[in-house]
Order: sequence, then structure tokens, then C-alpha cells
Amino acid sequence: MKAEECEKGMIAALKAEDSSKLQKISEDSECKFASEVHEVQKEKIAKVKRDIERKKRKEEYEKQRKEREALYAKQKMEREAELARRKQEEADKQKAFEAEYQKNVTQLTAMSYPDFYKSLKACGYRMSSAQCKAAHKLKDTKRKAEIVNLIKKYPEEKLKDFRSSKCKGIELDREYCNLATKAKRKQDQDKVEFYVNNKADFAKDFNECHKIYIKLTKAKYGEEAPYRKALQKFQCRVARDAAMKYKIWNFKKPIAL
Repeated sequence: MKAEECEKGMIAALKAEDSSKLQKISEDSECKFASEVHEVQKEKIAKVKRDIERKKRKEEYEKQRKEREALYAKQKMEREAELARRKQEEADKQKAFEAEYQKNVTQLTAMSYPDFYKSLKACGYRMSSAQCKAAHKLKDTKRKAEIVNLIKKYPEEKLKDFRSSKCKGIELDREYCNLATKAKRKQDQDKVEFYVNNKADFAKDFNECHKIYIKLTKAKYGEEAPYRKALQKFQCRVARDAAMKYKIWNFKKPIAL
């Protein structure tokens, strides 16, 4: 209050152009001291205000930081919970798919090959369903089993006839034509291997074919067909292939037993 009083007096003296009064106030010790103290006081007050403001800002920052951290923690928990839910959902789906897949494996394994092939054909290249995945998984195994089955069902020359029926004309069946071709090849290879490991059986069958060959060479013109056909049948066809393993190239000479 003293400092303000002195300041007002100086302002009034300046306005009144009263230099003596202005000088008196300027040199007044109380006015000087009050003014100095008042400046110090204003600075202290300003510092206190600044300190209070900084503290408020710091508290607000800490409050916001804690709120952000709490929000982040909540969001993280929600994300982890959602991830766990999705993982569990995916695990449940996979478990159900695997159970369905195993069920289809059992069913398809028990199916006859024609029925199995219908299911496989319906799937095309898709493997998204449990049934189609199982069908594609079993494809090679089922085909190999059917090749063995064809060899048992159609022994020797009958397999050649079956293959012919499936590989031409209106009865063309590409799948069974392919299977029968592989079955015929395997049947021939298995018999050749048998002859290689059982020379006595080979010699016996080879000599039967040798007799047919001799009859062919002695047959009259126009009467050769039955003998040529006989030499093309399973026994002689395979015996000829096996003979090559023994470095025998034709049926001209018999094999000593």
C-alpha cells in the first residue's frame, strides 16, 4: 500500500509538473524501501504462482499419464482376451475338422473304388472340406489297392481284355483305363520277376511257347493266325520278356530243364 501511495504521488507530481514534490517523493526513504520491498514481493508472488502452475501442470500430466497407462493396459488385456478367444475358436474348429477328417478317412477307406472315385471327382482340386482332404490323402493308396484288386480279379489275359474294354469306344473310362494299364504292367513285371527267380517254372512255360512257335513256322499259309495270337497272350508275352533277362531273344530253341 505504501509503494502504491508513493507511486500515485509521483504520478500526480509529474502531471502537475511539480519537480520539488517529485524529488521529495523520490528521495523519501520509506517510499524507496516500500518500492524495493514491493518489487521483491511481486517477484516472490510471481515465483509462487509459477511454482503452483508447474505443480498443477505436472499433476495434470501425471493424471493423464496414469489414465493413458490404464487405458493401454485395458486395451492390451482386451486384445489378449480376443486373441485367446480366437485361438480357442480356431483350435475348436481344427479339432472338429480333424474329427470329421478321420471319420471321412474311415468311410472312404471302406468304400469300393468306383464309389471312392465319384467322391474324389466331385472334389476336383479342392481340399477345403474334410471329405475332400481325406479323398485326396487316400487317392494314391486307393489306386494302388485297386490295381492289386484288378490283378486278382482279372488274371493274366483277362486283364488285357478288361483294359481293352475300358480304353476305347463308347465304354471309354479314363480312370479305369489308366488303372488297368498300370495293373497290366505290374502283372507282367511281377510274372517276369517270378520267372527270373524260378528258372524251372520259366523253362516249362517258355518251352510251351516254343512249341507254339514251331507250329507257327510249320503252319500253312492262312492258318498262322491262331498261333500268332497264342504267342501274344499273357504266358508267352511274359515268357518272352523274361527270356531277355536270360539273354534269350526268341522261341526258336527250347530251354533244357
